[in-house]
Amino acid sequence: MRVQVLSIVFAAVPSIIPSPQTPSRTEATCAAPTIEVVPQIAGQLEIKAQSPCRKGELVVGRYDELIVIGRFDGSGNWRFHVDCFFGDREVELTFENDTRATKRSCTAVEKALTKVAIVWDDHVDLDLHAFEYAAALGSDYDRSARNPGSYETARG
Repeated sequence: MRVQVLSIVFAAVPSIIPSPQTPSRTEATCAAPTIEVVPQIAGQLEIKAQSPCRKGELVVGRYDELIVIGRFDGSGNWRFHVDCFFGDREVELTFENDTRATKRSCTAVEKALTKVAIVWDDHVDLDLHAFEYAAALGSDYDRSARNPGSYETARG
């Protein structure tokens, strides 16, 4: 259900968000944006887009069914983070003038990472209990609601 809502929002966004006041320009004067994909810890990527001629303009990022909407800052920069849970898919950026740019995303991250996603949609609680490698029951590395962990801690 969440995916359907995102798709509806994506289709409606250009008509509900007013365009910023930007100087008029032609596509010939605006070079293609520079897009950089930077691997981050925990299977995430930072997508950086730079386009000085698009200052303040709306940009829509799409990674499979995930949609992120934002604006280029006053220097023509925009960035967002992607969790690679859809695998190696393209990240597509769409600009106000409907031009598009794509970049491959999770190849390097995906090969070295295993993730588990659990979607629980029921009226009872789901009690999840996990052990980090070779952890003893009740140890600091026995993960549960009483002793949650994080990738930041694990990497420390």
